[in-house]
Amino acid sequence: MSEKKEVESDADIQISMSSTACINCVFATYDGDVQNGCSANRLEKFNQNDIPIIAFENKENGITSFIIDSKVCVYYRNKEWAQKSYGSEDSDDILAKVERELNIPYHALLFFRTENSLEDVKSRLSELEDQKIKPKILTIIDRSHTESVMTGELMKICQNYKFDHWRIQAIQAIDQIDNDIIDLAYDNTKKMKYMFYIVLDCTHPIPAKMSEEIHKSLHDDMKSFTVLKPNDNGVGKTVLKAAHAKYNGNSFTIPLEDKIVHYDDAPHLIKKVEEICSSLRVS
Repeated sequence: MSEKKEVESDADIQISMSSTACINCVFATYDGDVQNGCSANRLEKFNQNDIPIIAFENKENGITSFIIDSKVCVYYRNKEWAQKSYGSEDSDDILAKVERELNIPYHALLFFRTENSLEDVKSRLSELEDQKIKPKILTIIDRSHTESVMTGELMKICQNYKFDHWRIQAIQAIDQIDNDIIDLAYDNTKKMKYMFYIVLDCTHPIPAKMSEEIHKSLHDDMKSFTVLKPNDNGVGKTVLKAAHAKYNGNSFTIPLEDKIVHYDDAPHLIKKVEEICSSLRVS
């Protein structure tokens, strides 16, 4: 950790608007007047990811606590507010509730193609329902072009699963590319609240730890992305909703990631999906 510094008052603690002061956080632990840890284990995570942690001594009250320099701690909860809002003074109980709050809402786009069966759909939906963090929105993209497979059959299947929102998007055009269809799915759900969408396929099983690994990468490993490129099976393309909105997706037949590179808008945040979700790696 960095060298301890002294400040005159609590108002002087913030180093930048994106910094986090541990003082008054329900998870901050102390040995006397000196903070010695975090019951949510966030200090360890910041240290592991080389995020500067600075100790400050407040001269008014003699309490020394930490600052997470230039990083927002999404676990921070003011002690008085947390105990009132969560109806508990137990930090473990509050932590469990905070972790549920931090489950990132996402949109799963599941392609159903000519070579797929309704049993494939059921298998993929079961795998999604069994995720530690289920998708908030599910879109089944019907590219089967098979008259015997009606939208009504897919709807009946979906009714057997517990997703907050689900929808069927039937695609009649044979020559329409997947990127254009992804844009259609985005346009039909853009008013809904979610952070990213991930593109999956009925042909390939969905790893049981997919959602857990993505959330761990973002919250614990402090990783970030705008676009994740799919694996060798063409599965797992993941896009931040904000990035899709900024560049109007894959409009004009130009892939979103090419636009990001062209405008030099943090192209280093275009990564392979395996970097965030190792279980999607094709062996």
